[in-house]
Amino acid sequence: MVRTALKLRVTWSGYDAIDPDRQYMVLALHESFVDVPLLAALPLDLRFTAREELFASEDFGAVLRSSHHVPVPETRSTTAMRLLVARLRAAVDDGDSIVMFPQGSLLGVEVAFQPGAWRLAQMLGLPVLPVAIAGTHGVWDHPFDNEVHLARDVHVTVLPPIEPSDWSADRARAMERSLKQSAIETRLARRFEPHRDGWWDEYAFEIDPDFDGLRRQVEAHRVLNHTEPIDRRSARENPREMWDSQGFSS
Repeated sequence: MVRTALKLRVTWSGYDAIDPDRQYMVLALHESFVDVPLLAALPLDLRFTAREELFASEDFGAVLRSSHHVPVPETRSTTAMRLLVARLRAAVDDGDSIVMFPQGSLLGVEVAFQPGAWRLAQMLGLPVLPVAIAGTHGVWDHPFDNEVHLARDVHVTVLPPIEPSDWSADRARAMERSLKQSAIETRLARRFEPHRDGWWDEYAFEIDPDFDGLRRQVEAHRVLNHTEPIDRRSARENPREMWDSQGFSS
């Protein structure tokens, strides 16, 4: 198995919070493609979501397609979103739990969660299982470092599940903060340093307001380089409004 081949030294916390007889929307921090085989150790049947472009890639496309994982459309059109929901419902009907990386990025812990994952969990009737992962970038930090490093320490922290009936924007924000704090406390989390990693202007992401210094740095770069800042803040504060505007009201 991949975990054995990489000789990972994995520390698990909160593993007992998982009920293997239930289905979840697993929302995990993301810092490396190594996160995927690591999460596969959860006692659940998992279906991963991934950006649509990865399904066409030479490196991962064949594996993603053959394993029937779920592509996330590049566009936010109503047709594309309805197709995504239909694919996710089919996976749930097959008995699988869904894995989403709400940051949508490998840049680092400072990247803000994108809106929509909570609303999807509510629409599918799934409890959210929050998972903090830290240290996997030290194994394979693609696309910044293509060398694979063996025998690295990795921490995985599973927080208590959150039922759909307990959903709120405040609860979602508190969960995001708890996951990031858990990762940072391990001293293994990937940190985004634009002068080292690049600015990634061609990708849509925003910095979590809790990391205000970095957020201001990125915003200043965007202004200086006439790059339109990506502002999802209002949608993150009220994801129901965003989804309802696409015709997904339940």
